[in-house]
Amino acid sequence: MKIALHSDFRDYYDHEFCGSFETPDITLERMMENGIHRKKLIKFLHKPIFQEALNANVITFCTKLKRLPRGCNLDIVVYLDPYKHAGEGKILMSAAEAREKYPDHPGSFYIPHQFTTKFLQIGKLAFLLRYSSESWMSNCGDVNIELLGTTVPIHIGHPLYSIDMVGNRLMDFNTSPGLKGTPIEKLLRPEQVYNLIHEYMEKYESYPKQGLRIKERI
Repeated sequence: MKIALHSDFRDYYDHEFCGSFETPDITLERMMENGIHRKKLIKFLHKPIFQEALNANVITFCTKLKRLPRGCNLDIVVYLDPYKHAGEGKILMSAAEAREKYPDHPGSFYIPHQFTTKFLQIGKLAFLLRYSSESWMSNCGDVNIELLGTTVPIHIGHPLYSIDMVGNRLMDFNTSPGLKGTPIEKLLRPEQVYNLIHEYMEKYESYPKQGLRIKERI
């Protein structure tokens, strides 16, 4: 089975996929700009399989910040662009300011923490990574990334995805995690990453021929 890659960013293993001169049997959709609203991603994380496997709950998500109770003194993460990932499209401010300036935007309660733990699945393998930085977003800025080790995979029919956790709260689900610049780049050769994806897509027939359609699955 030949796999083509449809992506809007480059990663270190991309050259292992079908070239433009080849006819693929299936296409892996790996789009950072995937058009999936954060509300749907949060809803997807409420599946018991994630909470049970990772021993964590999902963050409290507010679809419109004008619904925040008056007198709330917590800081809020405001999603200026709820379709963005990797620290883009969001700002931090007080609940009162968020309710006044961005009443119709979605947001979540800020959880002060020194690091973000990322569950990363590549085919049949799963890893835990720890991201830390001086920014309030521990996966942005001058980031230090540690490989904590392997963990039990969560098989949902997706060959490549990640879940961000802060403390014991599930924060984000991403079907297009970048591997370049992480410890995975030193651990797995490009052909190993491709082979893991290839084996997984052959095994799980639920992956549609035209590519991953997570919007239909959430």
